[in-house]
Amino acid sequence: ILIGTIISKKCAGCVETCRSVFNQQRIEIMKTRLHDQYMRFRLDQSDVQTLCDTGSVLQCIGVGSSNLSFEIKLTNEKPSAHFVIQCVEVLLPTAWTAGWAGNEVVGFDFDVLTDDGDVLRIVVEKDFPCAHTADGRAVYGKPERKN
Repeated sequence: ILIGTIISKKCAGCVETCRSVFNQQRIEIMKTRLHDQYMRFRLDQSDVQTLCDTGSVLQCIGVGSSNLSFEIKLTNEKPSAHFVIQCVEVLLPTAWTAGWAGNEVVGFDFDVLTDDGDVLRIVVEKDFPCAHTADGRAVYGKPERKN
């Protein structure tokens, strides 16, 4: 039902991806954190695989009679972020994600200069269960800084 609402509202450039997700009967559930000039996206294993296979992963959130979408897309250009008609679009260079679904790279951390001169920090990372050492301590990876 939510996907149908989003499609009928024509959420910016996310419409085709919403249709694709709807046709697959799978809604991508990435974790999103927003704070000051910081956006963090955590993708589970299937989200990472979808991003690497199809070139995009989408989260659609119904807010009253409207919606808000977050889409991570691959590009052959430099990393960037845009906000167009209720859709936050983050573009990652395809070269960064080559083999990402099957390697040990945790994620990517980069800055984007906004139109008003502020710096927006973006982190896109895997949200996999953490590994543990033999003595039970959690082992956490760190996203690669790309600037």
